[in-house]
Amino acid sequence: MARSRQCDGAAIPAVLLAAVALLGWPAADAFAASPTPSVATSGPAGPERTPGALQRLIDGAAPSAVVVIPAGVYREAVVVDRPMTLRGEGAEIRGSDVWTAWRPEQQGWRSGASVPHFRGGGVCSEPRCAWPEQVFLDDKPLEQVALDPAPGQFSIDPDRRILLADDPTGRQVEVTVREHWLTVEAADVMVEGLVMRHAASPAQQGALQAQPGADRLIVSGVQLTDAHGALISFQGVTGASLVSSDLTRGGQIGVHAGGNGTNGLTIEGNRIAANNTEGFDSAWEAGGLKAALATDLRVANNDVADNRGPGIWCDIDCRDFTASGNRVHGNTGPGVMFEISDGAIVEDNVVWENGWGHPTWGWGAGILISSSTGAIVRNNVLAWNADGISVVSQVRNRAGGDAVRDTSVHDNTVISDLAGGYLLAWLQDWPGEMYAPGSDNTGSGNRFWHDAAEPTPCRFEWSGCRDLLADFARTPGGSGGIYLSADEAEAVLAGAGVQALPVPHAEGEPPRLRTVVLVAGSIGMTALALILAAVVLIRRRRRRL
Repeated sequence: MARSRQCDGAAIPAVLLAAVALLGWPAADAFAASPTPSVATSGPAGPERTPGALQRLIDGAAPSAVVVIPAGVYREAVVVDRPMTLRGEGAEIRGSDVWTAWRPEQQGWRSGASVPHFRGGGVCSEPRCAWPEQVFLDDKPLEQVALDPAPGQFSIDPDRRILLADDPTGRQVEVTVREHWLTVEAADVMVEGLVMRHAASPAQQGALQAQPGADRLIVSGVQLTDAHGALISFQGVTGASLVSSDLTRGGQIGVHAGGNGTNGLTIEGNRIAANNTEGFDSAWEAGGLKAALATDLRVANNDVADNRGPGIWCDIDCRDFTASGNRVHGNTGPGVMFEISDGAIVEDNVVWENGWGHPTWGWGAGILISSSTGAIVRNNVLAWNADGISVVSQVRNRAGGDAVRDTSVHDNTVISDLAGGYLLAWLQDWPGEMYAPGSDNTGSGNRFWHDAAEPTPCRFEWSGCRDLLADFARTPGGSGGIYLSADEAEAVLAGAGVQALPVPHAEGEPPRLRTVVLVAGSIGMTALALILAAVVLIRRRRRRL
């Protein structure tokens, strides 16, 4: 386990690094920076197709036809209003157009055309969340600023013309002019293999939008990237599914779902990564996936990573929610969150390095059950999250009542170090009934590992802090809990494909024990070296005398 590796050969470079840092700390970022997540790209684009060519192909197809879309770039927004299969073979839909008319000015280069007015919306944590405009230079996104763009940036003037700092001569400049790629209005539609990029979708709407009535929609093997709001949204549909697809760089969120009538939605086998690029407030709605007012939502076997906000979030009267077999990691919010809803099974997930964007009072949990009833959390592996598993009870004024009832947390493995907070906590901030025997809230058979010996404050909570596992195990929320040995914990991590050491974060967390040990050891070694050098120097001087 982590502690047993501090003196092996692999640890030596870190010790030397810290020793050098003692002379001015230039290596401090080695403990503070997290790697930038990789984002998939679409590869070389095919030939440019005539505007409207794809919509004409769709309009000319008979109901239930299989429409094979020729390779190429289709710069249009299309609507599907009848049952059919759309099959892409190197086909790409873009919500942007290529702009070639630019005039040089003292401030930079100004476009000859004006950007359309788009709908925005949402709650922002950063100003650009309110700006749906997009510009791409040689396929790379530029950052929008209010005024005076620098290289790699752009701004919008009062006439909605674009001002660039970069010289566009001989380069491809694409400007987003459409909100949507594809809107599905009919039942029994299948969309396969398409790439879709660049859209100014409003908050809480998808650039790929499933409208009410688009029942049994299947979206498979698509690549969606660079929309302002959601990449894909399912609204009021029954029996739809998103499978085997790649969703990255959603401005607000990767997958949005909800609305009364959203039943039987399946999200399976997808990569949902690096979303909320536009600085939406993740406490409102942003991150990897969020559904509300959904019944029988199944989220299974996805890789949900490096999103700014929660990874998987079902909120507001979700019923019969299942999250299973997912790998959820590197999200700034909770890994899996079930909130003010009824009926969930969260099982067999591997959840690590989540929640460090808000590591307060259990909100940074790998798995968070918030003011909900009937939740089962079982057989999950959690490691290096800001908190392990949290069950939170608050006054939320929901129709089903605010008490947490019938919730079971059992047979999970939770691994943490000193930077983390709770291992397992049942948290209540009002005179509710979460701890009452009649509420039937239980935890049993959970396994824990921590890199420091007991006691450390508030490792567990049930009707108050529990610093010792033996104390927590005597409560209904901690029955049968045990500690793993270092070797057992390391075997769990290896079997789950999770690194044996946690990743340092830049969110202002307290120093991890391993960092303290390395730095302290390095200081000690450096001090020893200085003492030895001084002794040698003194002896040499004495010999000269």
